[in-house]
Amino acid sequence: RVSAAHAVSEIGETAKRPMHTTYKIKQVDTVDVVIMGITLPDKEYKGKDPGHYPYRDEEGNPVNRLWALGMINAFMVGAYDKDGNLCEIGTVASGLDDAIRKEAADDYEKYYGQVIEVTCMSIDKEGRSLRHPRLCRFRPDKAAENCLLEDIFE
Repeated sequence: RVSAAHAVSEIGETAKRPMHTTYKIKQVDTVDVVIMGITLPDKEYKGKDPGHYPYRDEEGNPVNRLWALGMINAFMVGAYDKDGNLCEIGTVASGLDDAIRKEAADDYEKYYGQVIEVTCMSIDKEGRSLRHPRLCRFRPDKAAENCLLEDIFE
């Protein structure tokens, strides 16, 4: 039974709108990187509805949720070059839950130098950056020195 304003047909029929024929396929790459720093959130609230926003400063002005709760914004990540220097390649904010954000703000040293697996939409080899990186998991089984730029970008 069709309750829409138009009739839906089976795939292959041309008189009506075919159902379930659009697919979105995204490329995903996975790399291992080293946590080498944190970024803190801005205080400023940049949303569209400040009147109903629950997070406020002492004066009653709306503020960024992460700033109000004392959390980090993102991890700065990198990998080692051929000379053994740790080089920054970007930041990872997606995939961090509030528990990790709070714990990293309270005890950053616990996370510094840890290896994480990051998924990203693509790897920009020329610009040496990751497109839309997202924390997948922590890698306690891998040494930070084994995260090499040449493995990621070449």
